[in-house]
Amino acid sequence: MMKLSKMSDYAVVMMTLMGADPLANHTATTVAEKSGLTVPTVRKLMKMLSKAGLLNSTRGVNGGYTFAKNPNMINVSEIIEAVDGPIAMTTCLDRTQTTCVMDSHCPTKDRWHVINDAVRTALQAVTLGQFIEPTNPLVRVEFDEECKDNACNV
Repeated sequence: MMKLSKMSDYAVVMMTLMGADPLANHTATTVAEKSGLTVPTVRKLMKMLSKAGLLNSTRGVNGGYTFAKNPNMINVSEIIEAVDGPIAMTTCLDRTQTTCVMDSHCPTKDRWHVINDAVRTALQAVTLGQFIEPTNPLVRVEFDEECKDNACNV
């Protein structure tokens, strides 16, 4: 099963909750209360999202986090990559990994990029704004009739 890490999922949830008031200054405590996440988890994710340029941080009595850009300009891929690093379906596509034990004799090594690019493109097509505003339509991926039963000819 392929799924997002819990931390990426939490980051999308947090950013969606913050997007209900996109101009506000959000503290880790208030986001934790709204999300049900622990304050340390929220702080850690906010730092990661800030480092990635998705949030701005302000220190001091009135400190907290604000959006670095319009939520409609932040795609889900950016949030995931801020937390988990580059999207890579296999080790050979993960730029942070140096070697794969099958690298020299893998028959699929040069083909995984097609799937990896499709997943990344799908995640880039969905904005945080679409998560925040339920009336914003989410992008739907349409398959040919013959592909619906996993019987595609590629």
